Amino acid sequence: MSTINTELFGKAAGEIINQHIEAFQKDLDALRQANDELRARNASYEAELKELRDLVMQKAQQGPQGIQGIQGERGERGDPGPQGERGDTGPAGPQGIQGERGLQGERGDVGPAGPKGDKGETGPAGPQGIQGERGLQGERGDVGPAGKDGISIQDAMIDHEGKLNLVFSDGRTKCLGVVVGKSFENFTMKYLPDSHEIAVSATVAGLTQHLRYPAGGIRSKGYWRDGMKAKAGDAYSLGGNLWVARNDTTVRPDYKSEDWHMMVQRGRDAMLPTERGIERAVSLDEAK
Repeated sequence: MSTINTELFGKAAGEIINQHIEAFQKDLDALRQANDELRARNASYEAELKELRDLVMQKAQQGPQGIQGIQGERGERGDPGPQGERGDTGPAGPQGIQGERGLQGERGDVGPAGPKGDKGETGPAGPQGIQGERGLQGERGDVGPAGKDGISIQDAMIDHEGKLNLVFSDGRTKCLGVVVGKSFENFTMKYLPDSHEIAVSATVAGLTQHLRYPAGGIRSKGYWRDGMKAKAGDAYSLGGNLWVARNDTTVRPDYKSEDWHMMVQRGRDAMLPTERGIERAVSLDEAK
């Protein structure tokens, strides 16, 4: 609720009251003037009536009426007569001009809740809101079960009929049709070690097509060193364990990482016998 400036409110209220008082004073002055005129007119009528009565009396006492004399000068204005009774209310006057807007009133109390209205129709969709801030990082979920081994191409060869046959790791074979014929101009197939893919290039009727597909399988990369980048399917040895990368990653192999799968776990060190029996367990490195 806003605070009312009592000084401004009082000043505005005073101006409005003064305006109404001035209008009322003008109406009162007009009524007084009209009343004075009525009183003067009434006094004039009474004087004329008295003159008429005196004239009648004179005629009754005197002889026949003589010639009417000229009208005398107007007498002095008589005293105002008594206040007359209040007349009936006159018809309403025309609509006055609109006054200035009053000051803001104080806020009223909240009224009672009205009855529940009928459900309106669904309005049109509003404009697209601005994008909210990014939420906090959620907790890391549990490690899912190990996936099934993928199927890769183990071998590819062209038979005596010029058909390309592929051999998959699950034992299935697939014939891709004739790749050597009358219109065959060039055909090459080679292994790309950097991306571990098979690249096939064939030219027929002057049109050359290139095909690359994953070679599949696990690729031995030797010992892991920090700073290396592994690709999915690369196998590294670290701490006596064999790790296979599930995804392309630079993270150090660890059983807590989702990027690595420990395929072979390091075994326990062997026991070396002595003449006095088994003294202690030594590692293979110490035995060398």
